[in-house]
Amino acid sequence: MLQFNNEIRTKKVILDESLCIGEGWVKKVYLHPKDKSKCIKILKKKNKILWNDLHDEFRFFKLYSNKPKYITKFYGLVKTNKGLGLVYETVLDYNGERSDDLSTFIKNKLKYTNQDNIYNLKKKLIEFNLKFIKKYKTHYRQLNNIFIRFVDEKKYEFVVIDDFIYYNHKFKKKKINKLAKFFVKEFDEYLK
Repeated sequence: MLQFNNEIRTKKVILDESLCIGEGWVKKVYLHPKDKSKCIKILKKKNKILWNDLHDEFRFFKLYSNKPKYITKFYGLVKTNKGLGLVYETVLDYNGERSDDLSTFIKNKLKYTNQDNIYNLKKKLIEFNLKFIKKYKTHYRQLNNIFIRFVDEKKYEFVVIDDFIYYNHKFKKKKINKLAKFFVKEFDEYLK
């Protein structure tokens, strides 16, 4: 059994469904009830495979504690009434509004803009993806796990929020190129 107990530093946090801001296949995300700049991810179901996934994510953040701004900030573990949670920053734009995940942004905003903006965003995403894979020996599997944070009205940055899979081996160039092509295909699907 994996042990996190030594890492838990706070009292139990009480969460209710009014604080839920997102849900993936494995985890639900809640705004922290006492600090809206933070969110808490909780496993939806308790089983060994998902618990290992949670442990891998925790290990990834412990390994890269001095990570750059394009990975969401990780604050640690917390006990909640819904189980053990991982505490992260809530990704916010310069105006204090929650940032969009990339799939939502493409479907709702980028789709209605000019081709140059689409091309530039796609090019930046591919460069970002390749840099991320090479640096962290990991990859993320879905565009909705990448947020687009606007630092002013026109300038933006990508922030990866979830789905980290840490690998101890080196990625081969062929594998990296295959992953990059996957993201181009997914990006194009959202534009349809």
